[in-house]
Amino acid sequence: MMMRMLMLMLMMVRLSVVASFRSFRRTTLALLQNLLLMMMVVLLLLLLLLLLLLLLLMLLLLLLLLLLLLLLLLQLQGSLRHLLLDCHMGLQVGVLLCRCHLHGETRAIMSLRITARRYWMTIKH
Repeated sequence: MMMRMLMLMLMMVRLSVVASFRSFRRTTLALLQNLLLMMMVVLLLLLLLLLLLLLLLMLLLLLLLLLLLLLLLLQLQGSLRHLLLDCHMGLQVGVLLCRCHLHGETRAIMSLRITARRYWMTIKH
C-alpha cells in the first residue's frame, strides 16, 4: 500500500515535469504542490507507524503488568497457605494448653509435641 502511494506520487511528479515543457510557471506550482503533498503523506505514514509502535509498546507493558500480577498472586497464595497453617497450628496449641490446665500436664504435653512435629513436617513440605 505504501509502495503504491509512493509510485503514484512519483508518477504525479513525472507528469508535472513533462507538463513543464508547455508552461513553466504552472508546472512549477504543480510540482511544488505535488512535493508538498508527498511530504505530507510521508509524514502521515511516519505518524501512523509511530502510533502503531506506541500501541505495541503499551500492549507489551500490559502483558508485563499481568505477568507481575500473576507472580504476586502466586507468591501471596504461598504466604496465605503458611499463614493459615500458622493460625490452625496456633489454635491447636491453644486448645492443648487449655487441656493441660484441665486434664493434667503429661497428656497435653505429649499432644503438644505431636502437634509441633506435624507443624514442622508440613512447613518442610
